[in-house]
Parts: sequence; structure tokens; C-alpha cells
Amino acid sequence: MKHLQAFALVLLLVISACTPLDQVQISTSDQRLKEFSTSEQLTAFLKEHQDQQGGNYGGPFMMAARDAVENEGSGAPVASPTAQKSADSNAGRSYSQTNVQEEGVDEADIVKNDDRYIYTLTQNKLVIVDAYPPTTAKIVTTLELAGNARDLFINKNRLVVFTDLYPQYYALGGVTRGMMEDTDVASSPPSSGSGEGEIGAASKIAMPEIWPPQPYQPPRTGVLIYDTTNKEDPELVANYTVEGNYLQSRMIGDYVYVIAQNNAYYGGGPMPLPAIKAEDQLIMESPVYYFDNWEPQINFNSIASFNVQDVEDVNLQTFMLGYANTLYVSDKNLYIAYQKQIPYAYYEQDQKSRFTEIIIPLLPNDLQQTMYGLLASEEDFNLVQQRMYEALETYYNKLDAEERQELQTKIDKALQEYEFKLQEERMKTVIHRLSLQEGIVKYEDKGEVKGNLLNQFSLDEHEKYLRVATTVDFWGSQGSQSYNNVYILNDNLKVVGKLENLAQTERIYSTRFIGDRLYMVTFRQIDPLFVIDLSDVEAPKVLGQLKIPGFSNYLHPYDENHIIGLGQDTVEEQGRTTTGGLKIALFDVTDVNNPKEEAKLIIGGQGTSSEAFYDHKAFLLDKERNFVIFPVSEVKNGNWEHVWQGAYVLRVRPDVGFTVQGKVTHATYDPAKPYDTYSTQVRRALYIGDVLYTLSPKKIKMNDLRDLQVEHKTITLPYKDEVYGPIMY
Repeated sequence: MKHLQAFALVLLLVISACTPLDQVQISTSDQRLKEFSTSEQLTAFLKEHQDQQGGNYGGPFMMAARDAVENEGSGAPVASPTAQKSADSNAGRSYSQTNVQEEGVDEADIVKNDDRYIYTLTQNKLVIVDAYPPTTAKIVTTLELAGNARDLFINKNRLVVFTDLYPQYYALGGVTRGMMEDTDVASSPPSSGSGEGEIGAASKIAMPEIWPPQPYQPPRTGVLIYDTTNKEDPELVANYTVEGNYLQSRMIGDYVYVIAQNNAYYGGGPMPLPAIKAEDQLIMESPVYYFDNWEPQINFNSIASFNVQDVEDVNLQTFMLGYANTLYVSDKNLYIAYQKQIPYAYYEQDQKSRFTEIIIPLLPNDLQQTMYGLLASEEDFNLVQQRMYEALETYYNKLDAEERQELQTKIDKALQEYEFKLQEERMKTVIHRLSLQEGIVKYEDKGEVKGNLLNQFSLDEHEKYLRVATTVDFWGSQGSQSYNNVYILNDNLKVVGKLENLAQTERIYSTRFIGDRLYMVTFRQIDPLFVIDLSDVEAPKVLGQLKIPGFSNYLHPYDENHIIGLGQDTVEEQGRTTTGGLKIALFDVTDVNNPKEEAKLIIGGQGTSSEAFYDHKAFLLDKERNFVIFPVSEVKNGNWEHVWQGAYVLRVRPDVGFTVQGKVTHATYDPAKPYDTYSTQVRRALYIGDVLYTLSPKKIKMNDLRDLQVEHKTITLPYKDEVYGPIMY
């Protein structure tokens, strides 16, 4: 009886899910890139597809008021009083630069420096510090910025700041087209004596819907370019706004590329093309490029380029794609990647396929023909379903117990295999390649790989090939399933080589592509470090692996035979794996077939962490002087009430390992502000000459790198204290 109920349930589910063939269609439109060159074309397209988008574009007249006057500032700064003039810079002094993924491709950060000056952002202020020599260091400029300051670049005598802007507009909305076009009503005079005719009646209906005007704040990205020839009085030479939320940016040579995203949902009214403005002037509009078989959730992905040395050299291209969550940029290409979104119709088709492709082939030939014939029938589908059910029930009741069990086992196995393949198909990453050349952005190609990306280090371009590392992780009928893949794609983003099903039951925690090798860390209970050979693009292979406790969240090359891993230690307790303190390790990969852990250092206890776990720009390595610096929030003995925060300065050498040279903290306990820890949280470290500069939102502290006990000076940044109470649960 139990088996009969189980079999009947399966059949009821799959049959009830079967819809007529002509009601389910998966798009087969071509993959060629198309273009909207006018607002009318874009509006018509989004209006046609609004029912499939699951929302609207922020309400009526969302973008129609783009040229309206903003209530908030446009991003232009106000200069604070500046200090005295600075002496000329000393050429040739060594200084650190931002830790980036690709040489020659700079990444914006909250602080930049040259061999004398530090440029930093704190609490929506741009601060320029004459930092060297440290004994005379001082703030020379403070600029208030409108909006939310994100990060910045420096390029010779130019400085670029990015801000989030949310200008407030007021717009009317809710007027129906019928009301606006009903000329008979609109032209009818009021009836005598009442002051209220048909036009008044129409107003009674319309006015509550359109009045009062409603505020809204469309996202904008501010791009401020300064001439910093005079550090005490930087000149704002360009003030641009790009429509959309600031995502990321890169700088290659003199060109800055900014990626902004905006919802492409339609909610009524005209949809202007995405644009760049300078102050209140429209500089240029961008055509919108798209694919005809568009995705369920689409966004305007705008890529703006600016020549920082020639501020009139501006370009904008907009692509209607999925929501980009991973960006990778080489010196020639920009890759936009995101998880593939499956149309709802696909799930309907999936239910039908379970029956037609899995169940029916397991039935006797004569019953198969009956099922296919009924599915192709043009009769009322409810009647067809009833006939299918009766035929299946008759067949099942003729089976003996052993035959029923055998059929049920086959169905269970087939459905499990089908579910596994289906989950793989659903869990894919879409990758778009756009070429970059002197500010010109050109769409090139798109591709797909199985699995999801961890971060930008999951992608790497090498000799015209894109290498990708992914994790497939899902919950199926057999419980949690996970494994990892490596793919090599050509410049058309077609897979030419692959290595799949690595480290089953584990997922990727960090990756680093270096030359013809991939170093990959996965984790579940132990930390396998894989060394993978990518020299044969058609046949990547595992050379060796090392299994040790813990895992690395970030991998950084030390030299051609050593890799630094920064992450967490793990501890086995009563059959369970728990995280321990922060762990930094040096891996020796001289023998690629037998990598080994050359040295390690554990800092703090459970809960100890570092911003460098998830932001590589917080990690600083000086190979020449063999020191590594990163911020640490250190928890000791599980006591969360006493957390030390600051920068750890380590010496590292393969023959010696790690030694702690010193620690620098900005924290000072103030009984009046017991919960104010953010303002003194060290986030970055840099050096100029032999001076170490550590930065928190509130301070810049200067210590001698040769002897960290020697503190040259501390500068207090223009940070307004905010007192927060304890978090209550």
C-alpha cells in the first residue's frame, strides 16, 4: 500500500504539472547584441515586457524628471581653510601602492599616496595630508563632499573621487492616459452656478492620484576630478554624474572606467536613455545594448570612461544585462559576471520534462505510445489528464509487489539523476567580455560556466584565455551537494578546457591565478590547497595538494615558489570543526607535486578577524624589506568584551617564517563613548620611506618601520564623533 501511494503521488505531481506544449516556450531568440538608440524604442520594449519583470522602475516619471533641479548638492565640494604651503616633493623615495589584482590596473580605494602626500576619505570629506617628513606632517586641505564618499584614484597631478548621490526630486504620478486624452471631458466648461462641471468632476478623480507631488531619490554616481598641482587649493576641473549606483571602478593609464547599475524596471512614463551630466548640463546619452532573449531580472549596466588628463574625453556605453555581482578587469578587457537567472517558464517546462523524459521511458512500449499520443492530443487537457491517470493506474494495479518495487526504485533513481543535472543547469555563471582601449568600451562576447564565483579572484585572463574557478553548491534530494570546477575559455568565451568535480562536499574559500598555475583553497573540515597546472589550456590538471587544518580567505604571491595565505585556523572538538584564531601561513610550492606549509602564525582566539579576509586592499606586502601588514580585530580567550584592534606588522622569510615586529593601535578607551570603536579602527596601512602610516577614520599614526616603538606623530582627521549604544538582542 505504501508503494502504491508513493507511485501515485509521483504520477499525480508530474501529470498535474504537465501543461500543453504550446503554453510553455523557452526563448530561442538569437544571441546577437541589439541596440536601442532612442528613448521611444527603450520605453516600448520595457513596457512590452513589464509583466515579466516582477516590479516597476521606481514609479511613474522616475527618469522623466532627470533634468529637474535637485534639492541636494550635485557632488561639488566646499573647501575648508587650508594650511600653509608645502615644500617640493623628494623624487625617488620609496612608497607603497594599493594592493591590486592585476599589474597596471589600479583599483580605487579609501586612501592613496605618493612619495609625500596622503589622500584619504573620512566621513564624506576628502583630506590631503603633507605626510613626509613625518615630523612636519599636517593636513593641507579638507573638502566637504556632497553624498556618500566611496573611494578615489590619483594620477600624477589629478585626483578622482567617487560618491553616491541620491538627489531628491518631486514628480506627479498616477494620472491615467484616459484622463489625459479625454478631450471631451477636458474641454467641457463648468456648469453655471456650481463652479464645477465635467472638468471639475474629472479633477476630483485625478487630483487625489497626482497631488501632492511625491519625492523620490534616483541613484547617481558622482565623479569629481581635481587638479592637485596646488595641494592646498585643489581645483575642481570636472564634476560628472552617471546614472545608477556606483559598483566599482578601475584606472588603466590615464583612463578611469566606472561601472554603475540601475534597475531597468518599467513603471510608466517615458524612459530616457542613460546619460552623463556635468553640473546640470547633459553631456551625452548612451544607446542601450541588449539581447533579445533577455533575462528575468535586468539592469542598466553603464560603463563610463573619463580621461583624467583631458576631462572632455568622456564616453558612455550601457548594456541591459543581469545584476552584475563580480567584476574582473585586465589591461585589455572588462568581464561582467553574475549568476544566471532562470525564467519562470523554465520551471514549468522542468515539471513537464520530469514526466516525458524520466517517467514515460520507464514504462512498457505500448503504454509509452499511449502517453505520447495523449500528450499530443488536441482534446480538452483536463480530459487528457484523466485518461493518462486511468491508464497509469490500470498498469500499476496489474503489477505484483516485486514489480512495483522495481519500478519505484527505477523512478527514484532516474529522478535523482535528473534533479542533479537540473541543479547543475540552474547554477551557472554568465560572463560578458567587453574590450577596453583608450577609453572606448566595446562589447565582444558572452559565455557560461557551471557553478558560482567567489569573488574577482575567481577570474583571470592569461594570453587571451580566461580562467575561471567556480563552486557548485545546492540542496537536492540527496541532501547538500557541492564540488568545484576550473574552466578555461577562449576569447569567444567558449570552454576549451575544464577540470570538474574537485573537492566534493567542499567549496572554494580563495583562489589565486599566477602564470600557468592556479592555487585554490577549499574547505569543509580541513584546508586543501590545490596546485593546478593550466599550461595545457585543453587539459588542466591537479599537480598536488596539501591538507592542513584551517583555511585561507585570501592568497597572495610572495615569490615564484611561495604563497601567503591569510585566513582562520580550525579546531576539532568532539567531532566538530570550529574556527580558531586568525592564521597566516607561508606555502612552499617549489615541488608542485608536494606543496607544504613552510611556516604559520596564529593570532588571537575564536572570532579574531581581519578586513583583509574580504578586501585585499587592506593587505600590504613589501617584498624588498620582507614585511607584511594587515588590520586585525583580535579576540583573546573567547572574551568578546576585550577586543584589541589595530595593525599587525610581521616579518616574513621562507627560511625563518613569521615574526611579529610590532603592533599599532589607534584605540583609546573613553568612558563617555564606550561603544565608539569604528572611529579608531585601523583599516589601511602604507609606507613612505621608512615611515609606516596607519589609517583609521579618525587618525593617521606615523611610526618608524625600523623600530615601531618610535612614534613620530599622530594627525587627527576631521571626523565627527558619533556615540552608539550597545546592540540589544
